[in-house]
Amino acid sequence: MDTQSDNYVIEAPVTRWKTALGWGLYDIGTSGYFLVFPLYLFPVYLAERVFAGDPKFELYWGIAQGLAVFFAVTAGLALGKVLDLKGMQRVAPTIIVFAPVVCFLLPLLIAVHARPRILLGAYVVVHAIHLLSLTVYDASLTRVAKPGADRAVVSGWAWGWGYVGGLACMGLMEIGLFFYPRYSAWDFGVGVFYYLVASLLAAGWLRRTLTRQTVPDSTAVGGNERINRPTRTPWGLLLSMLLVVDGIAVFMSYTGLYGTKVVGLGERQMTMMLALLQLLAFPLTGIFATLGSRNVPKALLLCGGGWLATVVLLVSASDMARLLITIIVVSGVVGSTQALLRALYADQILAQHEIEGFGKYALIEKEFLFRLLGTESCCLHQELRSCLVLF
Repeated sequence: MDTQSDNYVIEAPVTRWKTALGWGLYDIGTSGYFLVFPLYLFPVYLAERVFAGDPKFELYWGIAQGLAVFFAVTAGLALGKVLDLKGMQRVAPTIIVFAPVVCFLLPLLIAVHARPRILLGAYVVVHAIHLLSLTVYDASLTRVAKPGADRAVVSGWAWGWGYVGGLACMGLMEIGLFFYPRYSAWDFGVGVFYYLVASLLAAGWLRRTLTRQTVPDSTAVGGNERINRPTRTPWGLLLSMLLVVDGIAVFMSYTGLYGTKVVGLGERQMTMMLALLQLLAFPLTGIFATLGSRNVPKALLLCGGGWLATVVLLVSASDMARLLITIIVVSGVVGSTQALLRALYADQILAQHEIEGFGKYALIEKEFLFRLLGTESCCLHQELRSCLVLF
């Protein structure tokens, strides 16, 4: 049993950004993994090299995504209570290192030219473990920052660091192409190594943080910080989050196609737009989360206004300039919305039930990934490949 399960690290405002960087190390690593394996390089490799000419590849890829999400969510719900009993201090550092270690299975199978279905099956296992590690990682937010403003700031800046991490990973892999070809085992191995290094740093930081002497009063917050009292299952909040993440998934899935097919931008122009979104999302997510940390519900309402403005701008966008304005607005709300929701949900979780609670949160969070990736699998392979032009 974790004897410090209801303790929280009390952080002064000047150290929130330092805490966000430490806790965000895993976001940095997982964003690299996400870009390399579920979203861009790996599905293109499967489509063009492993399943080349197979008209059912999109079906296989969609099934693989669905199975991985199903196994991860099921494991989170089934094992949540058991993992909580073992204690966050033991579970979190272990699983966030275990996930990238298992991921090395993919470049190894590529090196030995494994059969297509074996490679795809291995991806299901790897991706499920990765998603489960994200559940535990999200749950650790309840330990590294106190309720209210601290959690909102830490969640926001950590989410922002993830955008930088994904681009850094892709840049590192691009440098490696001077020594080996694209889609080789070495190519994917560098991506996994990046994921592992970030995870090791994150595990070390988290282990040190969770062993500190902390203040046990979880309600000790500033005078005008708004806190939601913990409830056992905040289903109303979860249902609201379901609508939010569904909307974001639909928007992110079709923005690229809208820009190329409707506005008439070239693939390189649209790719640069999406890269700009990621670059701007890093500082804007942290800034907006900080500004909204004193009253997260109101900040989320403002994010909703931002999404409404985005829809209006997107519908009226008829040239590159207007679409650019839309991208800038999106970069300010896409990460902020999700980071603030994560912090708000963390305030609803009972002590000693964090992983169990975030297992329910994963029903919503992983559903977002499933919808986004499921939509991507329906796109033409050339559309996926065009995302690599910038790199």
